[in-house]
Amino acid sequence: MLVKIKMKKDKLKFIYLYRHGETNLNVEGITMGQLSTLHTVFTDNGYKQIESLKEKIKENKIDVIYSSDYERTINTAKLSNDNNIPLFITKKLRGLNMGKFQGLPMEEFLNSPQIQKSFKDYSVPIPGGESINNLNDRIIDFIIDISNNTNYNNIALITHSAVIGNLVSSLLGNSYCNLDECIIEYFDGKLYVISYNQYENQKNLKK
Repeated sequence: MLVKIKMKKDKLKFIYLYRHGETNLNVEGITMGQLSTLHTVFTDNGYKQIESLKEKIKENKIDVIYSSDYERTINTAKLSNDNNIPLFITKKLRGLNMGKFQGLPMEEFLNSPQIQKSFKDYSVPIPGGESINNLNDRIIDFIIDISNNTNYNNIALITHSAVIGNLVSSLLGNSYCNLDECIIEYFDGKLYVISYNQYENQKNLKK
């Protein structure tokens, strides 16, 4: 149970994680992960998602945007940043490194016994890639670092679905599901999930 407590405003941080706009390779069912050699373009739906993100950035009074260093995330960040909010690019927000499966059909990736083993035991790395625990540790360390060492209070992270889904799963102890956004509250070294959005169903947790 999350309990609301009185605190100094400058100690409270809100982290808004957003997935990049949908691309042609998402629709084609290609496993991307950290693959950067394939060119991606936004679908019509992807552009609609970016327009929606633009409004959310304004509504949530975002102070700064951090983006992973891939074409699809950088372009999402730039297109949604109407007010010239400070934008920083970082490798730390990359999606799950899916190793030798990157660039292959998603069905082949999900049906692989090696992948099923990594998805059952989060400490087992994907062949040629990283484990889900590696991913979660990387993202959590980054969020805590920027929360402790910057003066920004409302922080947007433009990243990937595997990042958001696994982070929420880890913090809540739930099973993994595809997510395109979530809101995390940071206070006193701890992270709390405030809300998260599935592709088709909105689910909220309120304190």
